[in-house]
Amino acid sequence: MYTEQELAMIREVISRKNSYSPEQLRILKEKYSTDKSVKYLGCLLPLYVLERDLYEKVATDPKVQQYAHLAFFPEIFPLVYASETLPRIGKLQGNRGHIWLVDHPEKRRVIKPFQNSREGEVAQIVSDLEVGPTQYPSIDGFLTEECIEGELFSQLSKERQSSEHMYTLGERMGEILRLLHSRNIYYNDTILTDDFGRSHVFVPKDRPALLFDYGVALRLDHYPDVSDEEVWNYARTFPRVNLMIELGGMDEEKMMELIIESRISFTRVSKEEIMDRDNDFIQEGLIFAALRFGEDIITPFQNGFSKRYRK
Repeated sequence: MYTEQELAMIREVISRKNSYSPEQLRILKEKYSTDKSVKYLGCLLPLYVLERDLYEKVATDPKVQQYAHLAFFPEIFPLVYASETLPRIGKLQGNRGHIWLVDHPEKRRVIKPFQNSREGEVAQIVSDLEVGPTQYPSIDGFLTEECIEGELFSQLSKERQSSEHMYTLGERMGEILRLLHSRNIYYNDTILTDDFGRSHVFVPKDRPALLFDYGVALRLDHYPDVSDEEVWNYARTFPRVNLMIELGGMDEEKMMELIIESRISFTRVSKEEIMDRDNDFIQEGLIFAALRFGEDIITPFQNGFSKRYRK
């Protein structure tokens, strides 16, 4: 087992807060390239130059060989080191990085790295508002959140496509955006359904729908004072930019050019006009959803949405 002091150091290394001298980086590079047996350590390897005894303890720990850095997350640590049943780990490929699913009889958790510097702050607000996944104690730089059970909006079963249910879902999406916008959160990618059948809306069976994945969401509490990162996240969901990214035509130089260009248009409009784009995404997604479920869903959904969003 590990002491609280050891856990604190390990979690600090996982969060990548440490800085390293050129000599330390040289040693780590050599260690990684020559000692294949420790490649499973991944982001834990820097312990080799920071605290050698702790490194040896971690490197020879069979639980670390099995779970790597995930073993040390606050929600996962007791499942690995103090449970008779060990968790199962699944690795998924998200839109912008790897996602780990931790499955255990006591709990199911999703662990994923931040996609922007304020994602943790936004995710916690969303959790408190109960319009997105519940957040749990984590390591800085990573989200640890509930694994939502249910159906994606784009994959709703036939019995959940009725006018009554669509009206209720419209109300819920209006309520979600009203609450987010009241806290200066612009979701920036409100996909009900796209042409590939993807969705950012989960519809559980036992509670209201949830909007998940806040990786490109912006908190506009300091608008128009926005960072380059925020301008980039604003721009990257536009179709032209999205296509350039998918085709691999967005190097660092082009990215900076786009940020400079987008900052001008971004700061020329009001905060409310920016957040209204969330509503445009909803309407676009509703059209794709109608191709899947039939046009009868449009009016009840829009009526429900209008009732709650403007309330």
